[in-house]
Amino acid sequence: MDNLPFYRAVRKVNTDNYLVDLTVVHGKAAASRATMLRWLEEDVSEMRQRLSEYLDEHPAFFLSCDGWSSKNKATFRLVLHTVDAQHGYVNILLDVIPKQRQAAKDLKTAVLQSLKSYGIASYNENDDGWVHPKVRGFTSDTTAVMPAIVSKLKGVQWIPCACHVLNLVAKNSLKASDGVYKLLQKCSEMVSSVKISNKRKMELREKQLALGDTSPKTLKRFVEARFNTSFMMIESVLNAKAALIALKYPLIPFEYEILEELQMLLRPIRELSVALEGEKYPTMSLVYPMMTLLSEALQSVVLEKPVVREVRRSMVAILRKKWADLYRPLPPEIKLGPLILDPRVRASSMYDKVSESERQLKALVECEDVLRSKLPEPQSESSSLDHAASSPTKLFGINYGSRVSFHREKQDSDLLTRYLLAVESDPPRLGSETSVEWYTRHPKLAPVFALFRELAGCPAAACSVERLWSVAKRLNSDLRDSMGDNTFSQLLYLRQNGPLAKKLGLRCRFIDVDFPIRGLIFR
Repeated sequence: MDNLPFYRAVRKVNTDNYLVDLTVVHGKAAASRATMLRWLEEDVSEMRQRLSEYLDEHPAFFLSCDGWSSKNKATFRLVLHTVDAQHGYVNILLDVIPKQRQAAKDLKTAVLQSLKSYGIASYNENDDGWVHPKVRGFTSDTTAVMPAIVSKLKGVQWIPCACHVLNLVAKNSLKASDGVYKLLQKCSEMVSSVKISNKRKMELREKQLALGDTSPKTLKRFVEARFNTSFMMIESVLNAKAALIALKYPLIPFEYEILEELQMLLRPIRELSVALEGEKYPTMSLVYPMMTLLSEALQSVVLEKPVVREVRRSMVAILRKKWADLYRPLPPEIKLGPLILDPRVRASSMYDKVSESERQLKALVECEDVLRSKLPEPQSESSSLDHAASSPTKLFGINYGSRVSFHREKQDSDLLTRYLLAVESDPPRLGSETSVEWYTRHPKLAPVFALFRELAGCPAAACSVERLWSVAKRLNSDLRDSMGDNTFSQLLYLRQNGPLAKKLGLRCRFIDVDFPIRGLIFR
């Protein structure tokens, strides 16, 4: 049987805490291991049932996945994304699948079985295949395993993680120049030589303090599997430049100048990655603005060193190739639908930036036509937005020309046009109003809201899955080395879905299990 650590109360604490309920509500000084495992099974079973009922109310879902491994555990995590009519964007951890060198075929079977347990997918004996009409897309990294899994799911669109794409652009472009690649290897070896020696670390810190650095920071290593570590290593070396020169580390002034230009070149990628990772729910509405801003930022950096210019040329070429290979083949309603149907984005300057390109403007117009075909024909009625018809011929920063007159003539028979005019006349209150709240204020646009809920749930990056790394690391502490894979998966499942469980009124005894709680100790 899987092992689960004991807990006991050393003093009376707030009984509203679910974990304390283990000792207070049940009237025991400490629950037995078998009892706690039984409660854990009951909580997981109840939450799965409630989430299945909750998901029945939603029209479409998107999935994201990633693997995680530590010293003694390896799991494959499956996260569902959707747009709730009340709570907005929602992430749900569907399953934590123990993974021990599983092939793509085995992972595909595990994913399908998980979807089946929630009623999202079913097996069709006549077609000898799986049917999953509500699953629209699958976001993951660009490794060979993930697209292979998605290729087994008929009718599901694979969507590359934007953070992984940015990381690949930076990593591959730095390898394009032999001089830059050798310099970064030299920096990495220097940083490693300092990090492995306490004496060298203390010498560097003392020298930084002696040179007037009141808050010296440690050097950062390059880690192949982590985002932006090249930039972070370069930045840490430049911050300690004076101390490194004083201690005669093997970098000459010319090499420091190259590192300074590389830092400027990599900074836009770093900032965009941080912006995506910082979003609680990064959607596809960010991808087009992100690529546009990145292209402009890379071209605007002033560079003097030929080797760094070579890196920039390679970076721009790789970015365009990745865009053409990974994003351009996506259906227009997936890659541009969220950008058009999200009123906050539509009314912001990001939309203006995207539409400056003639090619992108053409793609936006084509996507509008696709969205119109998916919306029902409204009943003819007098529009309450007639005053918007007198607006200038430039809507949202775009000169539509004859399209504006077309919008005015069709406003009684075109729901998408009504939506566009509503955003123009009554834009959302940026910073204080969500897209769901804006649609709630416009009940006549209910069909557009339904289409928004179906398409806008598509995540642009697998950040929701990546964040589980830190949660899983804290859960799999040294005090829990003996915990079995099944117990670990169940605790992570309950902990991650805790906020949604509270909104649904579901009481769970293990939600806060991976955080230190005052008044409780391990034994």
